[in-house]
Amino acid sequence: MAGHNKWSKVKRLKAVTDDVITTDQGYEVRCNLHAFDQVAHALEKAGRSPASSELAYIPTSTVPVTDAAKDRAVGQLHDTLEELDDVQAVFSNEEMDEAGRDHPHV
Repeated sequence: MAGHNKWSKVKRLKAVTDDVITTDQGYEVRCNLHAFDQVAHALEKAGRSPASSELAYIPTSTVPVTDAAKDRAVGQLHDTLEELDDVQAVFSNEEMDEAGRDHPHV
């Protein structure tokens, strides 16, 4: 796989990344918060400047929400929080059915 060979050239990253997800659009590199700058510099040195980079909190465990009323309430809470001027992003660990959602959020 050509993409895998390209990634293997960035040997320094193997020690500091938690996961590398390959998609049709490219790679998603996940790492510890404290390794973010190290990963970014290693990518640049390898000539692989990312199209974008961001810090995001990804839960290590999730809580399923199966009740439709709770699903709507949590979605409304996220919407309300995201509308606040002081809020840049909202992260959570609930796991909801995406197909039946009225209020998508991060």
